[in-house]
Amino acid sequence: MIAPCGLDCAKCEAYLATQDNDMEKLKAIAKKWSDEFKVPVQAEHIICDGCNGSGRLAYNAQELCKIRKCTQAKSIENCGKCEDSYCELLTPIFEHEPQAKQRLENLKS
Repeated sequence: MIAPCGLDCAKCEAYLATQDNDMEKLKAIAKKWSDEFKVPVQAEHIICDGCNGSGRLAYNAQELCKIRKCTQAKSIENCGKCEDSYCELLTPIFEHEPQAKQRLENLKS
């Protein structure tokens, strides 16, 4: 459940609320993220079965994520498999969650 950027989808509160089919929890998460990231977030837009899954995908991951689009264009599973190593797209991810880089390192082989 590791996303292309190294985030662990299985630990994501939106993923967990989606798996629990808990719309009230998704609404609470949307409000929290709206406040935290200073952008409007709607519960319907964060329903997600994981970035690498074949199910529902959060709006941000599906429409806006440059990292996911890059790995798809290169036909690689995650940035750890990229021959360009780690580009500037990953900087905000690593700043937000430093463990993401280690997860990608673990997936390199």
